Amino acid sequence: MYLFSLTQLVKLTNITIMNRNSPNLDPEEKLFLAISQAYQLSRKLAEDVLDQHRITLAQYNLLRIVENRPGITARDAREHFSMTAPSMTQLTQNLEAKNLLAREEDPDDKRVYHLTLTSQGRSLTSAVRRTLHGKTRALLGKPSMLKSTVSSLNDLIAHLTLSPSLQ
Repeated sequence: MYLFSLTQLVKLTNITIMNRNSPNLDPEEKLFLAISQAYQLSRKLAEDVLDQHRITLAQYNLLRIVENRPGITARDAREHFSMTAPSMTQLTQNLEAKNLLAREEDPDDKRVYHLTLTSQGRSLTSAVRRTLHGKTRALLGKPSMLKSTVSSLNDLIAHLTLSPSLQ
């Protein structure tokens, strides 16, 4: 059973889908529109799930990074997100206040903090991931469509990454 259809999701997000099949659009415009709309819809889906858990997308992204790199320094996490030091401090303090993240001072350098998830942070990250995965599967239907979509997107990203005009 699907949680909701793509049409319902579009209505929920108040995103106007432009007709990508319009004869007035060239292929590049159609590609840009499709990528942009897919991003907007997936972001809205994620934000709806995160709202239920009372965290922001930035907070969830930091929790995922820390989950994958336990002990990462706040500075390395900040550089990963291209974030200012005050913004990272505020983000980590908010997650600490929710008991989702722990900051541990480096014994060799008091200016450096290492980040780890608390047990509550691990549980929340896992719950959000399960919900997002379930809703994504419900939207895309068959596992083969999900695999095909991911493969096509990875091919596009690889191609764009190697493009001299983007370097």
